[in-house]
Amino acid sequence: MRLNVFNKKNSFHWVAGFFMGISQQSFLNSSFPLKDRHYPMGLIQYVTEKPDLTNSLAGTGDYAPTSDFVPTNFSKGGFVDFKARLALTKPEISTFNLSEAYYSYKQNQEFRIGRSLWDWNFIEDEFQLGIWEPLFKAETLRRERQGLTGAFWIFGEPENQVMFFASPIYIPSQGPSYVMNSQGQFENVNPWFNSPPRKVKLFASSTSVSDIQYNIHRPSEAEVVFNFSGGLWWRKQLSEKFRGTASFMRKPDNQLLLAVGGGYNVAADRGDVHIYPKIQKHDVSSIQLDMDQSTYQTELTYARLSYWSLFSDPTLTSTRFQSEVDVWAGRVKVPINTVNMSASYLWTSIRSLTDEGPLAFRRTALTAQLPITEAWRFGATFGLQPYFETLEGQLYYLWSQRNQLEQISFGLSSKWRENLVIFSKVELLQAAELTSENTNEISQSAVNDYVEVGALYEF
Repeated sequence: MRLNVFNKKNSFHWVAGFFMGISQQSFLNSSFPLKDRHYPMGLIQYVTEKPDLTNSLAGTGDYAPTSDFVPTNFSKGGFVDFKARLALTKPEISTFNLSEAYYSYKQNQEFRIGRSLWDWNFIEDEFQLGIWEPLFKAETLRRERQGLTGAFWIFGEPENQVMFFASPIYIPSQGPSYVMNSQGQFENVNPWFNSPPRKVKLFASSTSVSDIQYNIHRPSEAEVVFNFSGGLWWRKQLSEKFRGTASFMRKPDNQLLLAVGGGYNVAADRGDVHIYPKIQKHDVSSIQLDMDQSTYQTELTYARLSYWSLFSDPTLTSTRFQSEVDVWAGRVKVPINTVNMSASYLWTSIRSLTDEGPLAFRRTALTAQLPITEAWRFGATFGLQPYFETLEGQLYYLWSQRNQLEQISFGLSSKWRENLVIFSKVELLQAAELTSENTNEISQSAVNDYVEVGALYEF
């Protein structure tokens, strides 16, 4: 295992190799039943050496600190980043995440086919909005980027580089798993899935309640998967200190829209609710300006989302997405010895989202257009080499005035005796109630503070 914790910019990396291990995830909410507070997990992580780190971001693994080893005579090769979390006592919440899997051939130009992350701009990596690339959201407090699937054609030098992307395949963001019983009701088996109501009171003066039966009308795989995406990306070194990046994509929105319909079934004395996942399409464009100084780095980004295919059906109820969205963001990074400090700010033009249709009676929208719409984020990643070989850590604080939430994320990872990695994580969230003016995904997990401790062994 090659482990070089810090490169020249002291950036945080994760280990490449095949690992198996165990962990214990414990929720801190005392109102949870005891059986729903503690989950022993079996862990599998397989990450290969990245064939060329100059053209893409390093893989973002979950558990262990990665190599920045770059083969000097690379001409072709593949890369895989796969992680699995197997819940030993509740298999329904097990997750599988293949964030990258591609084959690359490079000779003057690079041709890459498969699923690959790309450095579209820093917003995707810093705030995990899922605008350009889909997200792995099995745990809402720990969203991860997943690569786009298709063909990447990269040419030019690092000082002036262009990438074209095209794909007939669309894979949306991956949310938390759920279980529906034979009565058409969602079981409370996954703390990360917010189950909808199981009963309804039809009239305010009524003394009785009726069951709700849900029916999910899944579109065929062909309807979802076979949707075209295409775009381009260009990065140019403008001067010794300034670099510019521009991109454009035409693609389906990575977030599926939920449309619902239904009514009261008099014969069965129940409410029938029908759920229809829908695809919406948009154009995404962005420009970014980077400035590198000897003691700090700044990045400024502007992006625009323009929806040209928004779902609308007067017989169904769904969230009306904002057709034009502006996104501004800035970040400052300061390396101090073995510590990387950062401060960033995100602003979007999304102010409120409301549902439209016969069942539009909720205080908050059915679907969040973005995971978060405004936020400050402060972070620090660090590395130490005390008595054991390597210790790495990261601490992040997220605060949003508009979305009325605060989140603290802390993690430690240490490598022992060549093959053993010990890690720990803490996620804490304080959030206000969701409303039409405050629609986001993070606040849905306000009761899911947790601590996780585990170990991985490389084979």
